[in-house]
Amino acid sequence: MQTGIAMALLLPSFTFGTAEAASTVTEASLKSKEPITAGADLLHYVAAIKRGTTTVKTDVKVVQVDLQAPYVQLGVMSGENNSITTSNSVRGMAQETGAVAGINGDVYNTSSSVDRAPIGGVVQNGEILSSPSLMQGLYSFAVTQTNKPVIDLFTFEGSVTGPDGETYPIGGLNNSFYTSDPGKVNTMVDSIQLYTDKWASTNRGTGSGTTPTEVLVQNGIVQQISEGKAFNMVPPKDGYILRAHGKGAKFVLAHLLPGEPVTVTTKLVSTGTETAYTDADLKMLMGGHTILVDAGKAAAFSRDISGVGGQYYRARTAVGFSKDQRYVYLVTADKTSTSAGMSLEELQQFLVKIGAWKALNMDGGGSTQLVSRPLGETSVVVTNTTENGDERRVVNGLGVYTTAPKGEARSISILGQQTVFLGEKLTYSIKGYDTYYNPMEFDQSKVAWTSTGNVGSFQGNTFTVKATGQTTVKAVVGQATHTMDVKVAGRDDIASMSIVPTSTVLLAGSEVGLSVLVKLKDGTERTLPASSFKWETSGFKGQVSGGVLKVTEPGASGGQLIAGYDGFRTILPMSSGTSLVWSDFSSADIPASSMVYPQGELTATVSKVAGLGGLTAANTALQLQYDMTPGTFGQVTKAAYVKFGADPDGVSVQGSPQTVSLKVLGDNSLNMLRAEIVDAAGTLTRVDLAERIDWTGWKTLSADLTQAKPVYPIKLKRIYVANPAVGQDERARTGAIGIDDITFQYKANTPALARNKVVLTLGKSAVQVNGKTLSLAPAPAPYTTPDGRTMVPVRFITEALGGSVVWTNATKQVSIQRGSQLADLWVGNREIIVDGKRVTTDAPAELKGATTMVPLRVLSEAFQWSVQYDAKTQTITLQ
Repeated sequence: MQTGIAMALLLPSFTFGTAEAASTVTEASLKSKEPITAGADLLHYVAAIKRGTTTVKTDVKVVQVDLQAPYVQLGVMSGENNSITTSNSVRGMAQETGAVAGINGDVYNTSSSVDRAPIGGVVQNGEILSSPSLMQGLYSFAVTQTNKPVIDLFTFEGSVTGPDGETYPIGGLNNSFYTSDPGKVNTMVDSIQLYTDKWASTNRGTGSGTTPTEVLVQNGIVQQISEGKAFNMVPPKDGYILRAHGKGAKFVLAHLLPGEPVTVTTKLVSTGTETAYTDADLKMLMGGHTILVDAGKAAAFSRDISGVGGQYYRARTAVGFSKDQRYVYLVTADKTSTSAGMSLEELQQFLVKIGAWKALNMDGGGSTQLVSRPLGETSVVVTNTTENGDERRVVNGLGVYTTAPKGEARSISILGQQTVFLGEKLTYSIKGYDTYYNPMEFDQSKVAWTSTGNVGSFQGNTFTVKATGQTTVKAVVGQATHTMDVKVAGRDDIASMSIVPTSTVLLAGSEVGLSVLVKLKDGTERTLPASSFKWETSGFKGQVSGGVLKVTEPGASGGQLIAGYDGFRTILPMSSGTSLVWSDFSSADIPASSMVYPQGELTATVSKVAGLGGLTAANTALQLQYDMTPGTFGQVTKAAYVKFGADPDGVSVQGSPQTVSLKVLGDNSLNMLRAEIVDAAGTLTRVDLAERIDWTGWKTLSADLTQAKPVYPIKLKRIYVANPAVGQDERARTGAIGIDDITFQYKANTPALARNKVVLTLGKSAVQVNGKTLSLAPAPAPYTTPDGRTMVPVRFITEALGGSVVWTNATKQVSIQRGSQLADLWVGNREIIVDGKRVTTDAPAELKGATTMVPLRVLSEAFQWSVQYDAKTQTITLQ
């Protein structure tokens, strides 16, 4: 849920942007449409939004539900076990209730001091589960018994009648404490509140500051009256609990008696349209927030939008329907690194563009979630990309359900990768769906799998890749046979490869995690395990096993790590270095204290604790405990710091470290973790250690210090936990982390490669290397081709300039390495591989006798050698 006006004052890099100027949704482009079930489709839009002079794009997912379709219906999903005061992810609610799609629902109070319940009303299957709060401008979405969608304002009417016929109004049904608006009235004061078995908590009215008198009713008979004290129980399934206070309590004590009957009435009534609806007219109802669209146009907001960050570019959820009331739109807009989010004004414009006649805003930000069931699958998946990368537990959602019978098979297909790589072991399965787009079930163990050719083989449904090439995978189940073409990528399919290490500093005995990012010519990208590659080391000793480089001898100045795949190679320069533990907090070497921001509101303490988080008793770590509860929320970033030393700029760090690592005991608070570095020029740099603390237990974090290009020496000033203003309610307000073994890594100075000077003459075998005359014989002299290409003997030139050459006769491959530069080329092939990237040259290498001749331009561009040509003397100088 989003609350408050958010301003990222302390952490300017952690912002969502503010809609300061008018923006326009210029386009809503439909990218794809796929059935979910008969009557419901998943639509993927990309919205183009002009913000000032910049155009951004936002991914929007829409579940379009046809209310005229016979087998589809909408329903409310409430927390766990369809109960109020519980929470669940949207996927969890859909799996629990059998929904085939769904979005998150109503806004709710995230304060830990109040029972979590939806702020709006809930009706499911004609039963009122909770009543709407007395808050101005809170609209609800409903579907009538005649299958018509409604967006309207609803109010609650209820009463309790004693055996003597006296009545008293019921203030609400299954509501948590809140303050009404307008009026700012405590809704628990002088009221009687009704709680049914859908209220899953033993607490009622938490945070209201009122002392209750409660009445336990079962089968319409008063069982007990507890004056001045609440029952420690949830309401029974065969009854309810009345919570009374003040005048309401006086009514209870005067007119209700144990053993006597009591009657309650409840009713929802629409108040915002000409057509009057009550709960008896409704199949379902779920509360929302402000109205967004009315009569096909952007509507004036019915409620202050600052409380939901409406002015910010965030993830959004909305529900609307078409003018003919046939289609309902369940909408989510993503806010990620590649999707720009939306303000509420932009959301209004988008909804109008896709045909919404009426629409309202639902909970958004970190709550925004859309799930749907892929064709042929039995479970829903999260279809949008959530703002925080997780699936937040929310109080309710709007689900899509199917009642379709089993139909005839419509489509059957094989599931699995169609582009695979050498050494991979991949699992394949079969799926299908019927005429209603509902999944068909298959016993996967009874599927027989085969493949053509010799590129791989099946063991059960696991395919092991052995060679490059093409194969056709075939699945046979019963009388049905299904095939899929699979390609094992080879050298000619790869556009680039790059090694992804966890560190580039070589330390004796250290382990470096490895994977390789492979990009194919067709745009496919895969990050593959180290086991798919052949590994070479140059300049140091180590071995790659199980995805880890184990360094035995780092070498005097480091070296290079080379990964090869089917003749395609890439290289990673690595530096030998040292590691220095700055502090392990087992002694009093580094003073540490606490501070907070804003000062005077929050509290934090720093202490050294032996055995923290499972460490040995002899191991002392630093603990930062914090409480960010005080003060207002959503106004300013809050932070708790560990401050090092007495100097305002912190404590000095020796030398010129490249990276920093530390062990952190997480608290799963989802807060940020940062460090502050002050360099010799006085420049303060904030270093991201973790965007979210989303773990418990000890974890080693590391960060690159060189990106900020600091002026050495540097000082470590502070490490801190931060809760940015935007989405502040989505992260924990209290917690404790541990810090241990702050360590800096340093790389050794790597000597520059020697710059030899080579002078060649066209048509002559004599050559000068650093002024010394040598002969190219028996290699041919340099020559010029008819199209003007200057060809030179690759081995002599490369070795003269300090490199090495390897010839592979079987494939006519020439492999060249000079320091951290690597090139592979093939005779007759214009494509060469340079430092892991495919490059197309204007002429291929060629054989002259036993000598490989290459275009001079290829060598000079691949290795950045300087080339000078003297036309008068026909000499070529390389250096």
